Amino acid sequence: MASDEWFLGVSIVGLSLLFASGDALAQEKTRWQIGVSGVAGFPQGDFGESIGDTRWGGSFFFTRRLGSSPVRLGMDLGFHANGSVDVVLGGVGLGRSAKDARLTNDIYFGHFISRVQPVHGRLAPYIEGAFGFRAFETAIVLKECSLDCTLSTLTTSTTVSLGGGGGISFRLSGNDETESRISLEVGARYLFGGETEYFLPSDLSALADDLSPVPHRSTTSMTTVSFGVVFDF
Repeated sequence: MASDEWFLGVSIVGLSLLFASGDALAQEKTRWQIGVSGVAGFPQGDFGESIGDTRWGGSFFFTRRLGSSPVRLGMDLGFHANGSVDVVLGGVGLGRSAKDARLTNDIYFGHFISRVQPVHGRLAPYIEGAFGFRAFETAIVLKECSLDCTLSTLTTSTTVSLGGGGGISFRLSGNDETESRISLEVGARYLFGGETEYFLPSDLSALADDLSPVPHRSTTSMTTVSFGVVFDF
């Protein structure tokens, strides 16, 4: 099963590069693209049965276009919140004075991405492949804090994340000849997630009371839907 998922992810990235070779477009000015998005994650299979409904989060990405082709290569980074509870530090065995803190249970992700998207036009559909990681972290953080908020990381685990999807951008400003543009973008992906251990949101109260719940283990596949703003320059 794992080998099939690796093969599919590599195939999506490879096919996106292959499809791009037949689309020769004129040289134009914009090269870089950056975007910020809100992301809704829908856990699939055993993962969905374990942690339940939608997980909300956000992401940042950047890409660079290859020459005058519609191919873009880049990276993304983001997170999904997976539950939290308030704690008093004296109650979690840290030996500190009591302060308001929070026990968080977050999911982080990062991918290399290969995207094929037309260079011209107000509406720009795209397809993309993604290959990277998904990490689960349970940590104690201060509520009122601007820098260095994490006091203790209780557990971390990392697994592979790969898949593909597509979407569409709608240009709000600029045109085919300008050096910068702003667009709205909506997209969706299906990402296969490898097997790893993680705590459920329902485990957090036990962790806050210094108990030792057993981490859950399953594959971690997820469908994501994103909506955000993209800057081309």
